[in-house]
Amino acid sequence: MPDVSPSAPAPVPAPAPGPPLAPTPLGKPVIDIKVPEPEPAPPRTLRMHEGFYLRLSAGGLWGGTSVASDSPSHPNYTVDGWGFSFDGMVGGTVSGSLAVGGAISGQGFGFGGGGSGSGTAGLLTLGAFVDGFPMPNDGLHLGGMVGLSRSSTSSHLGYEGFTGWGPGMAMWFGYDGWVADDWSMGGMLKLSGGLAWGTSDQSGHDVGLSASTYQITLLFSVLYH
Repeated sequence: MPDVSPSAPAPVPAPAPGPPLAPTPLGKPVIDIKVPEPEPAPPRTLRMHEGFYLRLSAGGLWGGTSVASDSPSHPNYTVDGWGFSFDGMVGGTVSGSLAVGGAISGQGFGFGGGGSGSGTAGLLTLGAFVDGFPMPNDGLHLGGMVGLSRSSTSSHLGYEGFTGWGPGMAMWFGYDGWVADDWSMGGMLKLSGGLAWGTSDQSGHDVGLSASTYQITLLFSVLYH
């Protein structure tokens, strides 16, 4: 019976040897496997709102204060007019580009001549603020503040002046343009106000007084953030 088993594959001839490597100064070939050092990372050029927060603002306002009494012997009256405002805020970034901290805000207005709203008034608020940037590298921001306020008025019509304490609050929006790393400047529109309660001594007995104050303020602002 003939042998039908498969035959072994033919051997593959070995490749012909290449030319020898050129000798080196040391007398034998060398392979260079050094990896070049990576290029240094380019400096970051995108400015971000982050870290320490400091804002100083000043501007003009229109405001009004209404003083009410719980006694017929003390008339109600109103003081309103143009005035000025200043703000100071110090804090830090807690998440993303959201800043929180402490703030002081003061307003004075009135200073007018005759009329039913003649007089001067002021509101000083100390409290906490929050200010957020929807885009961390952009200047648009929105915020608010709540705290304890001291309200005072002095009427030019001869009514009893008022000084009292109560809650105060504010909310704002604005835009800051970059002027340097971490520094920006811009404008801010702010609505603020407060409620306050106090007493007035008239003819040997206390008269309860209350005041409600509002202001619309346009501020110029300098920010480090």
